Amino acid sequence: MVASIKTRLQRQDAGWCRRIGRRLRAGWRLRGGERGAVALTFLVSATLMLGGTFGAIDMIRYNVAQSRLQNALDAAVISAGRSLSVYNAPVEGSKDEAAWRNDAYHYFLSNMPAGFLSSQVALEDFHIEYIEERGGANNSYLSGQFVKMSVNGELPLISTGYFKQTAWALSASNQAVRRTRSDLELVMALDNTGSMDFDSPKRMTVLKQAAKSLVKTVLDAADVARQQGAPSGVFIGLVPFTDVVNVGSVPSARGWLNGAAVSDNYIQQRWSGCIAEPAGNWQAGHPLPAQALTPAARFQPLIATYSYVLNESKLARLPSDAKILEDYPPHLQRAGVVYPEFDAVPGRSNYDRRVSAVKQVGQNAFQINLAMEPQYCLDTPVRFLDNTRQSLDVAIDGMRSYGGTGVPTGLLWAWRMLSPAWRGVAGWGSADMPRDPDPGRLNKVIVLLTDGDNAPVVTRGIDSEKQAWFRLAYAYQACSRTERKYVQTGTDWWGRPVMGWRDVCVSWVPESQAVRVEEDIQVRNNEVPNFSQCPVDALKPHASRDMTPDNYAQDCRSHDTDIGYHTGWDTGKDGNDTAARRGRLSASAYNRYMAELCANVKTDGNGIRVYTVTLGKDVGQAAINLMRNCASGPGYFFDASNVNDLPEVFATIAGSLTELRLTD
Repeated sequence: MVASIKTRLQRQDAGWCRRIGRRLRAGWRLRGGERGAVALTFLVSATLMLGGTFGAIDMIRYNVAQSRLQNALDAAVISAGRSLSVYNAPVEGSKDEAAWRNDAYHYFLSNMPAGFLSSQVALEDFHIEYIEERGGANNSYLSGQFVKMSVNGELPLISTGYFKQTAWALSASNQAVRRTRSDLELVMALDNTGSMDFDSPKRMTVLKQAAKSLVKTVLDAADVARQQGAPSGVFIGLVPFTDVVNVGSVPSARGWLNGAAVSDNYIQQRWSGCIAEPAGNWQAGHPLPAQALTPAARFQPLIATYSYVLNESKLARLPSDAKILEDYPPHLQRAGVVYPEFDAVPGRSNYDRRVSAVKQVGQNAFQINLAMEPQYCLDTPVRFLDNTRQSLDVAIDGMRSYGGTGVPTGLLWAWRMLSPAWRGVAGWGSADMPRDPDPGRLNKVIVLLTDGDNAPVVTRGIDSEKQAWFRLAYAYQACSRTERKYVQTGTDWWGRPVMGWRDVCVSWVPESQAVRVEEDIQVRNNEVPNFSQCPVDALKPHASRDMTPDNYAQDCRSHDTDIGYHTGWDTGKDGNDTAARRGRLSASAYNRYMAELCANVKTDGNGIRVYTVTLGKDVGQAAINLMRNCASGPGYFFDASNVNDLPEVFATIAGSLTELRLTD
């Protein structure tokens, strides 16, 4: 039994040892085995990889969102700065301020959409501030405008759970300053020709709106508050043009004329202001100079002369068979005297002092000679450099469509408005302007706009709104006895005399019984078959008498234009140099003249920059090329073939003339 127990114990020990051995061997096998190692490695590595990947994605998201936020804010700051021209200086708490802030916020949202990459930007975290910079004694005027803007937000993380943070903060800030681009003299030379009434809306209507907007933008961005009387370095001028320019608004303009015109009473009292280049024998070898010249160059008033016969059928107070005296005794030396006084005429404000009448010897008729404004003398005068928005707006609103196109005429006078040679009492009347060139501080700019090709009007009539009235004084002898005679009573279709019997006056009452009469005469277009347009020096005015018959030399040509007689720009260019062409300035001659004029404007030493704009669909390719080449560079030419694009074009030009920049 003992042996069996011992045997049993030995067996139990052996089993236990075997179990221990098996377990040890299993442990050793587990320790040396590789099954399951990949799963464990993946478990640990995946956790780290996912955390790193999500973190990297969050970093990319953050950089993209932060960059987008900053760019959107920068754009919103610039937009808010530009909007100052609309809302002016927004007063805190006003409707303008609320609208200004709202516009800025929505402009920001247009570039940073809500929920971009799951970012969160609340309205209350968007801050905008307007600050004025003031100068002068007691900070009396506005010298600059600042717009400060900041925004805060957050970007939720997709790596939440791996890190303690659930979101990263986003923030952006910047500020913009708005001032004029140093001192500025700007002249707008704007086409006022008849075609500006084309399109819908009319080109002229759109031009007026765009021009006034440009004036507002530039003056509002100036370094002054004009209403507060602060000094200003920014001035704007206006040169409306057709193929003529009217300088009648300038007090000293009559002093620019040649001596004959200056001494003429009609010019001094009635000249409307349309002006021509100085007279000269301009020929191919010595063409009309494309220069700014000076006020002493002896310019010519653009004028038209007319001559026609006023026969007895037009004399309402002359009885049938009466005879007009050759003289008008006792106090007048000649019949047909025109009253010089400004006497009242029914329905008219005054008489014209621009008419003379010559009794035709042996006839009941008068030769009428008169000077009048040509049909297309532009009514809208130039406006010299000014910094008063109201006066500039009035001048712009006064523009109207009229006449033919002569772009170089507008460019010439815009140039003269910027040339220091025209400064002073003898020039534009200002002791300070135009200023001397000052690179880096003073900008001189011309904005030149046209809606068509150069096409000067070569045939003109009397301006329908400026027709002449005058009072004619004469004396007649009534018929005292008639006899029936076989006389010529007219002519037939072929011009042969037609004879017939009629009562013919054979004697008249004595001159002592002559009847003195005065008659109001109106000169109408259809009564003036022969007219000539020329500068006034061809009239040979006489200092002692207004417009007497001797003052008229009918050698003017109806095709002479406002920029000179015998200009030389249409001769010798194509081998067809003829006498008939020397007096004519054609469209092709205008173009050649303008090309040289543009080059001279840009290189005259005054640093003038030229912006050119073509408007509408009627501008030919040659004119577009001419205007493009006239501009100071590719970025200075604009083709607004769609009239509705003009406001944007002028806004772009205005933006280039004002300084709106980010400071951070």
